[in-house]
Amino acid sequence: MELAIFLLPLIANTYTIIVRNVFAQSSTKKHIDALGKYGLKGVLFRNPNVLIVPVCFVSSYWYLSVGLFWLILGVVVLLGVAFVLLSPSYPLNLPEPETKEFNDLRIKRQLQTIGTAAIGVAWFLSWEYNQNGF
Repeated sequence: MELAIFLLPLIANTYTIIVRNVFAQSSTKKHIDALGKYGLKGVLFRNPNVLIVPVCFVSSYWYLSVGLFWLILGVVVLLGVAFVLLSPSYPLNLPEPETKEFNDLRIKRQLQTIGTAAIGVAWFLSWEYNQNGF
């Protein structure tokens, strides 16, 4: 179980980084299409990483010496997801492909992977520190 809690966020973060950077154009187009078809709440429900990663963060409390940090981060992320799911729906203004707004969204999604990578590195280092120390 401990190995699954360690690996799932790393796999999810790595997948997100690859998709958003290597396949940036098609990934952004698919994201916009999904938002138009399912809405924000539907996109959240269709993405298993939205729940798997924060649950792993919360579960790490029992395995890591710095688990309290990950517990707090996991709870904050889960509260953010709950807020979005419980808030009223509103119409989305989605950009058309090959426009300036589309390219801005693509760049924004690529820049978000910097945060994803930082969280992944911190996650790995906290497990490494817990196992071997520095």
